[in-house]
Amino acid sequence: MLKRRIDRRLDIRIDPEDDFQDVCLVAQRRWPEFLQLRQQPDASAYVWLYGLVRDQLIDHWRQATRGRRDIRCEVAWPEVSAEQLGLHLIDSGTSPSSKAAREELRKCVGQVLELLPDGDYEIVKMRHFDHLKYKEVAELLNITTNAATQRYVRALEKLKAIWQILFSEVSDAP
Repeated sequence: MLKRRIDRRLDIRIDPEDDFQDVCLVAQRRWPEFLQLRQQPDASAYVWLYGLVRDQLIDHWRQATRGRRDIRCEVAWPEVSAEQLGLHLIDSGTSPSSKAAREELRKCVGQVLELLPDGDYEIVKMRHFDHLKYKEVAELLNITTNAATQRYVRALEKLKAIWQILFSEVSDAP
């Protein structure tokens, strides 16, 4: 999850293993807090730790980008999560044309995902790339399970609508 979420432009500034070690220290300090949460019937250790990792990553991102050159001005590499989604959408093939088609699809999926609002992109990442259940997403976002499900469905609808707007001309071509 950390490797996937760290922007490739920040690879030099943020190390996923350092982040994880820091999270372990934070988890050790905050263990009594988790023990209190365990009193609740639907508390999940995985979701608690996932939230700590996410918070630590945000803190490290802020430290790595504060007062430094804007990473948006640097050349961007393809986002790993977009590549993974692109690979899941089509079968893998061995021919050059199949490889080119997969690469093109990966780029298209990446473009569409970047156009989603941040909240929608986040919930799609949690469900598809982090394989979180609706209940876990709801716990992380402090919403109900039903609200998490609805947000995810709406995000997919937006994804589909953006896809159709951007690529309907390509599919309509003879």
